[in-house]
Amino acid sequence: MSSVEELLKSHGLTRDEVLKWGKEKYPTLIGNEALLVKLYLVTHGVKLPMAVPRGRMKKITELKEREPSVVNVVVVQQVAKSRYFGCPSCYIKLDALGGETECPRCGTVVQPKELFWSRYLVGDSSGEIIMSLSPSSGVSDRDLPEGAMVEAYGSLRENGEFLARRLVVHSQPIQMVEVGPKPIVEEVKEVEKVEEIVEEGKVEEKVEEKLEKPAVLPEEVVSATPLEFVPTDVMVKYVKVGGMLRKNADEFFKLFKEKFPEAANEEMFKVVLQKAGCKIQDGKVVLSL
Repeated sequence: MSSVEELLKSHGLTRDEVLKWGKEKYPTLIGNEALLVKLYLVTHGVKLPMAVPRGRMKKITELKEREPSVVNVVVVQQVAKSRYFGCPSCYIKLDALGGETECPRCGTVVQPKELFWSRYLVGDSSGEIIMSLSPSSGVSDRDLPEGAMVEAYGSLRENGEFLARRLVVHSQPIQMVEVGPKPIVEEVKEVEKVEEIVEEGKVEEKVEEKLEKPAVLPEEVVSATPLEFVPTDVMVKYVKVGGMLRKNADEFFKLFKEKFPEAANEEMFKVVLQKAGCKIQDGKVVLSL
């Protein structure tokens, strides 16, 4: 049974009924019965299940130039977005100053439409890549949320970017839960003052007088982590992205030490992991659910 017959049967329709409707509404599309059936259903309130076009499922590192592929990736962040006015049908750039104009590609008079190209840093377990969304993707005008899992159909371009022609958002970003108490600015300042009188692990008796309140830190890191250490926003975001991409823990710790030498010990790294809502699981940095 063809896909057209399956659609008709599943919704209790007849071919003649749809063709009659199509001749009145879309006479130029009579040759495409499958499209007419879908249009008929949509205009009558039926939501059609959508899927990314077929293509070989690949990891980022397996992509080859111009080979149609499907990738499952996480959105790290948007890196660029450009706007222009073009043909609503073929998306070629047009002059919008004069209102309606003839599209040189379609050969018809159209009203130029505001269109967008968007570029995102995305990644999977194998690596990262820049993904470009063209106007034909249908979502380039909207901003994809950071952390969203998407399935994209497209191909690798010569410039090393993945051009996505169709896109399906599988899940929204996971809400990050901050682990442990929020840093208290006043207490941190007091701890910084105490640092001046700490020598070779011995604390003078004046410390107790200077600290009106103890610094609030997780019990497991108080003894081994310098009291003044507070992860920066850059550290937290860096580790959070590593958790989204499920990086190898040992390799990621080495990268972390190179990028943040001021926090290059395991106890400090654990503090940043907690702050970013991440943990080590099966040898990988992952998000804590």
